Order: sequence, then structure tokens, then C-alpha cells
Amino acid sequence: MQACELFIDGKKSLYYYIFTLAAIVPQFVMTHCSHSLKKAAHKVCTVLLQPKNRTFSTNLLDETLTRNFQECPTLSPNLLARMLTLNFQKKPICPQNPLYKNLALNLQSNPFLHRPRAVHSSADSIPEETPSTSAHSGPRISRFARKEAEDALLDYLHFTRCLSFTDAEHISKNSPTSIHYLLSKVVNKQEIGRSIARFLRYHPINEFEPLFESLGLKPCEFASLLPRGLMFLSDDQLLLDNLHVLCKYGVLHSEIGNMYKEEREIFRHEDGVLLSKLKACEELGFSQTTVVKIVASCPSLLVGNVNEEFSRLIVEIEGLGIEKDWVGGCLSPKNKYNWKRMWRLLSLLERMGFKKGELAEVIEKHPNFFFEGSGENMYILIALSMKLGFHINDIMSLIWNFRRDSSPNLVKNFWHAIHFLYGARLKVGDIVRLVHSHPRVLSSCTLKRPKSVKQQLNVGIKRLGLIILEDPNRLRDWGLGTKLHPVSGPSEDELSLLKKMQFLLKLGFVENSKEMVNAVKQFKGKGDELQGRYDCLVGAGFEPNEVSHMTKLAPPVLQQSQEKLLIKIDLLVNRFGYPLKCLLPYPWFLCYDVGRIKLRFSMYDWLKEKGVTSHTLTISSIISCSEKRFIERFVSLHPEGLEVWEELNK
Repeated sequence: MQACELFIDGKKSLYYYIFTLAAIVPQFVMTHCSHSLKKAAHKVCTVLLQPKNRTFSTNLLDETLTRNFQECPTLSPNLLARMLTLNFQKKPICPQNPLYKNLALNLQSNPFLHRPRAVHSSADSIPEETPSTSAHSGPRISRFARKEAEDALLDYLHFTRCLSFTDAEHISKNSPTSIHYLLSKVVNKQEIGRSIARFLRYHPINEFEPLFESLGLKPCEFASLLPRGLMFLSDDQLLLDNLHVLCKYGVLHSEIGNMYKEEREIFRHEDGVLLSKLKACEELGFSQTTVVKIVASCPSLLVGNVNEEFSRLIVEIEGLGIEKDWVGGCLSPKNKYNWKRMWRLLSLLERMGFKKGELAEVIEKHPNFFFEGSGENMYILIALSMKLGFHINDIMSLIWNFRRDSSPNLVKNFWHAIHFLYGARLKVGDIVRLVHSHPRVLSSCTLKRPKSVKQQLNVGIKRLGLIILEDPNRLRDWGLGTKLHPVSGPSEDELSLLKKMQFLLKLGFVENSKEMVNAVKQFKGKGDELQGRYDCLVGAGFEPNEVSHMTKLAPPVLQQSQEKLLIKIDLLVNRFGYPLKCLLPYPWFLCYDVGRIKLRFSMYDWLKEKGVTSHTLTISSIISCSEKRFIERFVSLHPEGLEVWEELNK
């Protein structure tokens, strides 16, 4: 039953393999075996599919197979192994199998089944594959197999390749891709260690791949870092020596990998050079722990002399009264630092008017202002404030107020809040007032998008802006991950309709009348917009009752924006010399395009200058007719009329 045991994974439910045998064994025997063997196979499937045997051990399987196949002389262990290692993908399940109709199992896609590896005694052919190109696909590797592979790799690196035991042990235990690759080459599962040792004896691996992987680099990262023409670590003694220096100094292996990726020159130093550079950093006044964090965050400090900008920045920070080792606690190997830009930021803040004590308090309270992105957050805050029209004193006050805020993503939240207010269509003046009065509210959390807040509150964009202006503290409740409830009261559309009804009542319409219903359909726009355009016409010189009369005659007049209304009135009165009151009988004039108004009235003025016509026509006679009718009636009265008309059209 060796083949069967190899086929069954003890960690999964064995019930799935019952169906596998029910499908596979009849398929095989019905195709290749005698009648007696077919009968025995059917008995096996019948027994195993009984409800009482849905959970069974390999002993039951062994006993059932032995009892039913012992009378079949043609059955041998090799035949049984062939049964259990059929190629599912090439041979479909036999439709004549009586259990075929009840088989609800996809053998190719079921995650609990895998095609077992054929058993061979030796490795014949090995495809071209390396640990860095080997994928982590296939069956899950057991802890025993992994331990055997790690021990085999350890023995190979230590005894065969003569690496130190410490190096060999670390590499073997921290290179899963290489281990997976070696296990994929194992043929005899009973002797994993010996199989890997035999494979390594005739197929030596590129030792730089497991080394870089043990230093925290992924195969896609170190593929371009592999040295050309080298396979064995013993061929690059400088790399190993500098690696040992960093390890003994206290740098983590995962940090060394990033350092190698950024500055490979570090590992080309001769004996004693790298250690002297580490000591030079200590001479600036840092402890060894802080030096480790600094060089891991900025490996370029170990190339050439100690960075001049870095030394100047440290002197500046020390002058603020901040301890040097505190700086190391703010650095992270995940971030990259531009020391020159950080020094310039300190100088900028001092020129703005910050005293050293104030600056130290702000930096100590919010180190991400200064260290994250090499001061990028502070630059963003200053630039955003200047864009809002803040003066230097206002920016200083804003930064100083932020020192009491404990949010780690303060600048990010503040940036999102400003964009949120713009998205809510608040005026710049209102945004500036909110920044002055509620800076900590704006930086307290990362806000949702205005569209999302509007939908969840069931309000329009204008009402959203009013809610913010009425109570800015409500912004704290609109952060990402919070649940919002609809605002009580009428919706935005209901409020707009109510305002429109109130406006129409002011115009003289009777409530609930047919005229009112028709007017609601004709007057497009929100109630407050209609009222604003109405007030614009009153401000232009009309009496309220005259505006009411005009809007009843031509409801689309109030669909024009206030700017367009004023432009058209200015053209009619100031440029073409018509009285304002001429609009009373024909308010539709205000609904025509500005270009049409200019073209028609300019042409008519030219005709009057040429003496073709002397009297002044009504505005409706000039503007309302079609272009063809206008040309026939006016333009063609003068021989040069068509030419002038074309010029005006251009």
C-alpha cells in the first residue's frame, strides 16, 4: 500500500479519495484487466462508498483492497501503483462506471486532489530551472521535508563549499525559494536528504541566490544583482567579509539586503574600511544602536566620506536642543532620506520666524513632519497654506497649533480635508475661515469623498456645504470606515421644490391651480437660483411687477444666468441704444444667444448708417425672424449688404 499512502494526504479529509478510487479503479480495470479483476474493483468501490465508511483509515482501505483482490492472480503491487497514479487529464472517467452518475467531483480542479509523483529509483533528466525562476506551486511541503532539505543544504554549504557554520545555517533556514527548488528535484520521497545531496553533487547551484534571499530580497529583486561569471560565494570573499562586519556590528540580515540593493559599493571595501566608516558615524555622537538605524536608512553614508549634509543637519538639530540618539528613533529603513532638503527645511522654518525652542517642540511632537519624505509633509503644508492665501504669520500659527494634535497622518488628513471642502463647493473664503477656526478638526481623520458623504446623508451638494458651515465639528464623523445616517428633514429635491413654489406665489400664481402646475414645469432651476435671477432683473432697473409680467410671458428668461442677463441688457441699452422698457412687450429677447444679438443689431446699425432705413424697428422684428428672412428683408436692401454680413459673421 505504499503507492496508496503516497496518494493520501493525512491532513485532508479522506472522504474525497473514496470518490477518486470509485472513478479511477473501474476506469483502469475495465480498460486493461480481466473479468475477475473488474468484479473485485466494483466490490471495493461499493464497500468504500457505504455511509458507515465515509471516514476511514488507510488500514480499512488496505484491508478492503486485499480482501477483494486476493483471488485475482493478475493483481500485483506494480499494477496497484499504476491504478493510483493514472493520468487523470488524458483519460476521461469511463461513462460505463455505475458510479459515474453520482460522481460530483472535478478531478482536475479539486484542491484536495493532486497527481502523485511517479516513483523512480534515480534522476535521469533535469530541466533547466533555477531557484529564482522556480514558482511556489504544487503540493504543500511538509515540515519534515523542509527540515530534511534545510539540513542537506546546510551540509552542502558548510562541508562541501566550506562556508562557516553560522553562514550556512542562516542561508539554509532563510531561503524558502531555494528549498522549494531543491525539493522539486527530489525523486525518492523516502530519502529526501540523500536525494538533495546527490543532486547538489552533480548540479551545483548559484550560491548567491540563497544568500540574497536569506538577506530579505525576493527573487525578482536580486535577479539583476547576481554577479556575472560567479556561482560560489567563496569566489567573492570581499562580499562575505563586509557582510560579517555589518552582522557583528548589529545590522539585521533583512536590512543588509536592502543596503546591498541600494549601495553595492559598500561590499567592495577592503579589510577594515567599512568598520572605520561605522566608527566615523559614532564619532558624531551617536550610539551604536542609532548608527545601525542611520546606515540602514541611508546606506550611502558608508560610501565615500561621511556625508557633509548629514553632519551639518546633525549640528543644526543638536543646536535646537534635540538629543542625537532621538533622531535614530525616528528613522526607518523603509524610508529614504535627503539630508540636504531636511537641512533647508530647518533653515526655512527659522527664517519664517520660529524660535529654536518652538521648532524643537514641533519636531519632537510630529517627527513625521520632518523625517517622513525628508520634510515633504511640511513643504506640502506650507505650499497648501500659501495657495489658500495665508500669510507667513498665519502659516506659523497653523503649524504651531498642530503641535497639540496627536494624529500620525496629520498632513495627509489636512490635505484630504481641503480637497473635501473644495469638492463640497465651498468658497475659498469659507475654506480659509474653517482652516483658521478648526485646524485640528480638519486634520483629525481621513475624510470620505464628498460624493460618498452626500449619498449616505441623502443631501445635495449645497446642503452639504451648509451643514459644514453650520457645524464644522461634524467633519470628525465623516472619516473613512464610519457609518453615516441620512439627515432628518426634507430632501434636497423637496427643499428645492418648496422654494420654487414660494417664488411662484410671489409672482402672483394661485396655489394648487393649473397655472401653478404648468409654471412649476416651465420654470427650470432651483428656487434660490430663480429668486437670484429675479432680483438681478429688478436691480437692472425693472419694477418687481414688471419682472413678474416678463417672466410670465417668457419663463425661460429665468433660466439664464445672472451674468448672461446683465450682458444682454448692457448690449441692448448701452451699445445699440434701445430703452430698457422695450423688453416689457418682448422679454424673449433675453433668451437669444449673445452672438445672434450682436450680429443682427450690428447689421441693422450699418444699414441705418448707409441710409437704407431711418426708423427704429422693434427688437422682436430684428431678432425673432429666421436668418433667411432677415437677409431677404434687411441685408439685401444694400448692394454691399451680403459682403458686410459675411464679414460680421466671421
